[in-house]
Amino acid sequence: MTPTLAIALDTPMAASVIKLLSKELTGNEHSSEAEIESALLNVAPEKLKQLQKIDNQYDEKMKALGITLQDLIVMQKPGSMTKIKNRLEDVTKILLVVILTIGFFGLLLIMTLDMQMLKEPALDIMLGALGSSWVQMISYYFSSRKMADVMNIK
Repeated sequence: MTPTLAIALDTPMAASVIKLLSKELTGNEHSSEAEIESALLNVAPEKLKQLQKIDNQYDEKMKALGITLQDLIVMQKPGSMTKIKNRLEDVTKILLVVILTIGFFGLLLIMTLDMQMLKEPALDIMLGALGSSWVQMISYYFSSRKMADVMNIK
C-alpha cells in the first residue's frame, strides 16, 4: 500500500479510505473487509500502478481540503506506535528469558555431568550469578505480564 492511504487507514478518516479502496479494487463501494483484503493480497503488477494513482488522487483531495501527510500522521489513532513498541519489547523479554534459562540449566547440566567441574569455585560463582539473574528475569517477565492482564493491556 502507498503512504497516504496507509497512514489514513489508521486515522478517523479510515472509513473514506476503505470505501475508496473498495470501489477501486473490487468495483463495489460496499465490499466486505475480507474482499478488500483479498484484492490487496492478490494484487497484480498493473494494479500496483492503479494503487499509486489512487494514492496520488487521495493525496490531492486531502491537500485541497488543507490536510497534509503530516496532519494525517498527527491524526493517527493514539497508541498505534506504542503497540509496535510493546511487541518489540515482548520479543526482547522472551529472548532474554530463553537465553538465560538455557545458559543457567545448560551450565547446571554440564556441572552435574562432569564431577571435576564441581570443584571449580569460579563455576560456582558463575552458576550463582546466572541463577539469581534467571530468578529476577522470570519474576520480572511474569509479574509484568500478570500486571498487564489485570489492567487489560496487551
